[in-house]
Amino acid sequence: MSAHAFDTLAFANRLQAVGVDRALSEALADALGAQFAHLATRDDLRTFATGLDLDKLATKDDLRNFATKDDLRDLEHRLTIRLGTMLIVAIGALAALVRIGV
Repeated sequence: MSAHAFDTLAFANRLQAVGVDRALSEALADALGAQFAHLATRDDLRTFATGLDLDKLATKDDLRNFATKDDLRDLEHRLTIRLGTMLIVAIGALAALVRIGV
């Protein structure tokens, strides 16, 4: 992942300027810096999301409109039944044509 622009020294200095103890401000800055190092940047996302318009990523509301695993299982079941029905009709029609000698 790419480096993130989080200035731990500036952060610690800001905390000290408002009265936070030096040891605490440095510990907080180090902890936040370590956590920010695990975040993905826009460039990181481009590596994995080629072709996506990153300015229009899905929100939680958008995700509610996507099919769930249960929805896909139901669809698979319905399609299987539909295909089976079409095969039965086709076999029946073929058997009828054979029977009448066409």
